[in-house]
Amino acid sequence: MSKSRVSGPCVRVRSWGFVVSAIMAWALLMTTSSEAEQVQALGFVLARVLGTVEALDEEPGASPAVNLAARRMRQDFEDQLVAGVRPPSIELEVHFDSEEIRLENAPAIEAAAEVLKQHFPELRFLVAGYRDAAGSVVVGWDRQTAGSRLAFGMTQESDSTDRSRGAVQSRAELDAEWQRAFEWVENALSAEIISFERQPRWRPAFFVEALRDGATLPLYLRGERGELDHGAYPFEHEAKVLQVMESEGLPVPHIYGISPDPKMIVMDKMPGRADLSTAENEQERVSALNDYMDLLADLHAIDPKRFEEIGVEKPQDAEAAGLADMHRWEKNFRAAKNRPEPLIEFVYGWLKRNVPRDRYEVSCLQVDSAQFLFDKGRVTSFLDLELACLGDPAADLAGMRGRDLAEPIGDLKPAFERYFEKTGKPIPKEVIDYHTVRFALATPTTCAPIVHAPPDSVDYVQYLGWYWVWSRSCIEVMANMAAIALPTPAIAEPTSTAFASAHDLLVDKLATLRSASDDFLRYELDTTWRNASYLRRVESMWPAMEAEETAEIDALIGRVTKPLDREAEFEAFVLEHGASKEEELLQFFQKRCLRNEALYQPVARELEGVKTQLL
Repeated sequence: MSKSRVSGPCVRVRSWGFVVSAIMAWALLMTTSSEAEQVQALGFVLARVLGTVEALDEEPGASPAVNLAARRMRQDFEDQLVAGVRPPSIELEVHFDSEEIRLENAPAIEAAAEVLKQHFPELRFLVAGYRDAAGSVVVGWDRQTAGSRLAFGMTQESDSTDRSRGAVQSRAELDAEWQRAFEWVENALSAEIISFERQPRWRPAFFVEALRDGATLPLYLRGERGELDHGAYPFEHEAKVLQVMESEGLPVPHIYGISPDPKMIVMDKMPGRADLSTAENEQERVSALNDYMDLLADLHAIDPKRFEEIGVEKPQDAEAAGLADMHRWEKNFRAAKNRPEPLIEFVYGWLKRNVPRDRYEVSCLQVDSAQFLFDKGRVTSFLDLELACLGDPAADLAGMRGRDLAEPIGDLKPAFERYFEKTGKPIPKEVIDYHTVRFALATPTTCAPIVHAPPDSVDYVQYLGWYWVWSRSCIEVMANMAAIALPTPAIAEPTSTAFASAHDLLVDKLATLRSASDDFLRYELDTTWRNASYLRRVESMWPAMEAEETAEIDALIGRVTKPLDREAEFEAFVLEHGASKEEELLQFFQKRCLRNEALYQPVARELEGVKTQLL
């Protein structure tokens, strides 16, 4: 695919944890004086960006972060910087750890860019992969790739020779199955694929440019989930739903067909960007969110028969509408269950006892709601309809609270009021709360078998994050509904053990390997580094946490449990006493979630410290 490149030195970072490191490397890269002066320049940038003056007073060699940045910068670039000459076309990439310093949100990043622009007026601030039709830079970040990718660059130009920064550089290097998919696309569309880029993520997907009738056709090829498939719906389900939505005038990609072997949906590549937290300002965020709420109301207004005609099951009574597609998720969960899951069983019991039985509203649900592309304050396309089903429209408002955990949306209450005004149908808070719990539970039930028996393709820490954060979301909303106060456990500090040096060596070595030039390899090395970082904390923190949990479980059950039998006995207790011990179990599970989140906290990235918006 023709890609815009940064001409001149740039630093590309892949997640929030690397943003300050990128600024550090930039300051060092742009300084040609002595190392002492480089450190001083770095201290100035850090002082301005982070609002601190301590860095200015540090002597060269006194700052581990400074020395690490300088050392790794020299190591990464020594083969490219010959005799101190920096060719104007070189693109420099830095990937290293900065756990000590984190910027939490987009405004902080934009503020950092503004500081740098004061000293380097020619600086351009861009997001790798995002550019509008006119070629203008869009400020923000992309969580849909394998981590966020930001680029700081001097100038920009189009380079038609740089087709792909994905896992391969030419079509001939593709695996045979993707060769077949490309051939199918060309035959089915009477087109010629002229460029492509594989998304560097666990699910196979390609951005493709095809030439048809003399015009360029941007396409997106979306493959199956493979061994990470949730199994709730057949692969073709999403394409059928999108076709109905397109026929009703909603903004969705046109479906050209489905490649049979391998299965890939071939659709338009839609303009715009995802994640409302990338909005250029508050006005654009509110405008895009309001537009989405209006479109969501339009989706809910479509006659459910349109979706029944393509095989979507309609709930026949209030209880079925309240439970929606929970039976699908529970069936798959029980078929794949590979160890006791007391928290999930507790929430399933609560959902079945508390299903709303006094309302029957049925619409087509996006289910994984608030997923859309937007540009200039308007929605350009719905995203991800693979879970669409018929059920209570309250579920899509509930789903937005789950989406907000991973991609900050902003205050949801005004958005919900906008929806109520558009539909003329206010929805009781307790109904939205119920569906918040029901939808949130789908995440840990899907992640559970993967977390406990992970395939080698999985980003393990990411799945742990989804498992525990969305489990905690269930607990916090349930407790809020019942006005139950939840505790915050004391988190054990990491301790040095006899095995700590081996863990440290593994983590540090993997950190240096993450700068691989191949995007897909870099993604896999990064996920391995995250896993090693997590295991380092498990080794030093979990023994104390486990002792606390053991005492709490034994107190709940009323007897001393053995390590190998404890979880099974606890699950049996939950199944028998879940309703009568609701308050005690909510409080225990809250502590369990927070303890486990603490174990991967330094590499949690966008999931660090997130909380469900309570109504």
